[in-house]
Amino acid sequence: MSTLAAAGVLLLFLLAVSWLSAAFGLLARTPEAASGVTFLVMFLPYPSSAFVPVETMPAWLRGFADHQPVTPVIETLRALLLATPGGDGAGPRGGLVRRDPGGVDGARRAAVPPPGRLTARQSARTTAAVAPAGTTAAAVVSR
Repeated sequence: MSTLAAAGVLLLFLLAVSWLSAAFGLLARTPEAASGVTFLVMFLPYPSSAFVPVETMPAWLRGFADHQPVTPVIETLRALLLATPGGDGAGPRGGLVRRDPGGVDGARRAAVPPPGRLTARQSARTTAAVAPAGTTAAAVVSR
């Protein structure tokens, strides 16, 4: 069933890109200008999560890769085909469908082990991932 859903997502994306290209083709004054716009669309998969995780990209490229149209499609296809939970559908790399009813915050809370079992480095990472901005580590542990 998820393979059929992945094929549907891919077909809808291809349909959207085709109509976008047709609209640019109608607005362009020359055939060369129309093909120039679609030529740029061909390069959108490269700065996305298709080949490498976005977290490993430089900061200046990560912002673009998080918010370009190919990344949510890639993340959705990956979640559907690998049967992994998708994102929350709201933030960067959240995908197009929501498959995790607990959401990202629920998954973070469930993944945090009890205090005292972490090294100092793991504790700092966990605090940064779970704590709202401006909250200290002591406030997170006391929750």
